[in-house]
Amino acid sequence: MINDERVYQMTQIALYEKQDGAADERIRSYYRTDYLSMQMMVSFFCGSICFALIFGVYAIYHFDELLLKVYGEDVVALITQIVLYYLIFIVAFLLLTFIIYFFRYRSALANQRLLYKAYGKLMESYEAEEGQR
Repeated sequence: MINDERVYQMTQIALYEKQDGAADERIRSYYRTDYLSMQMMVSFFCGSICFALIFGVYAIYHFDELLLKVYGEDVVALITQIVLYYLIFIVAFLLLTFIIYFFRYRSALANQRLLYKAYGKLMESYEAEEGQR
């Protein structure tokens, strides 16, 4: 006879494995510090490129003002200001990256624990059925 509860559990397990299981397993294949470090390095490079693009657009839009500052006496102040903006941008970007990927790792860990718990319940169900025979 078909056990409806067991069919429901197997369906939920299969659905999870098909949708989020592969991504969670890939995340969980790393140690937390390794996963976060890798994502932080990628974000550092992406953030630097983003800042360069944003600064490039700003420089094109305000080209005449920048030329006046470059040819004037404010070159050191301009470079200091750009570096300061870069540091603020990259620190905020990395902080946001850390928060997002920390919670993704934690969520993947919780999902994997729930999956193992569901496997355990399913096995208990099979063992209980075997014990009744």
